[in-house]
Amino acid sequence: MDTPKRTPLRNKHLEKVFGNILGTPLKIPPSPQLQKLGFGTGIEVCRVNRTPNKDVAKSPWAIKRLNRCAMTGDIERSEVYSERLDKEASLLRKLKHPNIVGFRAYKKDQEGRSVLALEVCDLSLADILEKRLDEEAGPLPVMQIHRFCLDIASALDYLHREVKILHGDMKSGNVLVKGDFEICKLCDFGVSLKLNASGYVDDVEKYVGTDLWAAPEVIDEACELIGSPCDIFSYGLVIYETLVLMPPHLFGLGDDGDLSFSELDERVGTRPPLPETLDLPEEYNIYLILRLLLLPFLLQPFALLNLPPDGIFLLFRLHHELMEENFPIK
Repeated sequence: MDTPKRTPLRNKHLEKVFGNILGTPLKIPPSPQLQKLGFGTGIEVCRVNRTPNKDVAKSPWAIKRLNRCAMTGDIERSEVYSERLDKEASLLRKLKHPNIVGFRAYKKDQEGRSVLALEVCDLSLADILEKRLDEEAGPLPVMQIHRFCLDIASALDYLHREVKILHGDMKSGNVLVKGDFEICKLCDFGVSLKLNASGYVDDVEKYVGTDLWAAPEVIDEACELIGSPCDIFSYGLVIYETLVLMPPHLFGLGDDGDLSFSELDERVGTRPPLPETLDLPEEYNIYLILRLLLLPFLLQPFALLNLPPDGIFLLFRLHHELMEENFPIK
């Protein structure tokens, strides 16, 4: 798939602005004046409204940095979080794709903390799904699922086939949405890994991910085959989320909503069934969406596979077929 190319003038401008990425400190207002956009393990993400330059408006940035707990806590953990931020900044500077969150700068703030400045989006897909669940609004509208499927599959295709990168933590919290699903963008590359020519990572011990969205081979500690199919499996689980509005494996877990960790352990790394109470209208024909919109570029290398027409779980089946075809169990 061809990736949109920036103009030479645009490239020169970016080089001029970001050439010295850790030069002049980035002036960031005190935390109470910042709008919190999100958080993660050891990380906080806030919105910064930049001061106009000679009456010329500047677009806001999302800044990602270590939170104070990470800064003042365990030194070893703090170093891990810092290394991930360094790695993410280095990678994002090289990625050029409309469905991957845009890099803006990487600098130190007034306190000496490394700050990754990114393109601002409105909400994460996880935020949107949680709100719909609270309001009992039902599954995400089919055209919004359509937008998500197309945009994020395009981003994964670019990562896997053009730049040979495994995202490594594909989940709804790492999908950003602009406006009313005008565009979706993939974010959070702190645990991404390089893929070899076969589409797999060379050192499986470095894989991190998030268990609820993990592929079977990730959960299997003895497995030495982790690669692009893992992202595809997790991507399928996010499609599942758009219908159920809950993270995979949590629907109907335990009595009276109580979490049973032993039951959860048994579910992680499997294909969750759609709830029997979920009554989808005809417009939610996910198989058609996937087949017509995603297969041309997601499945091009595997066009000869005999794909089963069972809707939402098409990518799950594809994942297992790819694993069995390339690495048959003896």
